[in-house]
Amino acid sequence: WLYVCYSNPSIAIKVDGITHNTLSTYGIANSTTVNASTLKSPQKVVSGCNGDVWITDTGNHRLLHFANNSTTADIVLGQLEFSASSRNGGSNTAQDYSFSSPTGMTLSQDCRTLYVADTGNNRILVFEFPYSNGKDASAEYNITLLNPRDVAVDEATGAIWIADTGNNRVLGGYFLQKPSPTPVTSSPS
Repeated sequence: WLYVCYSNPSIAIKVDGITHNTLSTYGIANSTTVNASTLKSPQKVVSGCNGDVWITDTGNHRLLHFANNSTTADIVLGQLEFSASSRNGGSNTAQDYSFSSPTGMTLSQDCRTLYVADTGNNRILVFEFPYSNGKDASAEYNITLLNPRDVAVDEATGAIWIADTGNNRVLGGYFLQKPSPTPVTSSPS
């Protein structure tokens, strides 16, 4: 399968890589409401372990999780409820659960850890399974980042790679530690 995001209209599609047929459409084109079925400027789709998907709903400052064969989200991260769409959950500052224009993300091979490039807040947030609506991040990486656009993890070495777009660089070699129960700021080893 191949996933494609469109900012206008705000949808993401799942395409069969051989037949090129559209298998699923996430989001409702030109919708003006915010709910579990709508997207605004999605940027990235990541496939989970059971046919499920995560989508960065950048314009609504959230991530949505869709169970296998569903086009209605069952989990929202970055907001406390599906109908919310404010930057940082409506606060003037970043919260442990909130995003400001998240763009990139990656999911660990066992699908138990989600890494999110929280672009507008200049940080990477880490979420641990089990995932739930409005869940706080378990760790934060904000090592002088400026508009990070994506994140990747080399699970063989434990290195985290960050596309630190605002600083015109790619950072790598920041070794992950088991996140503590509350958000922490990590530094290079």
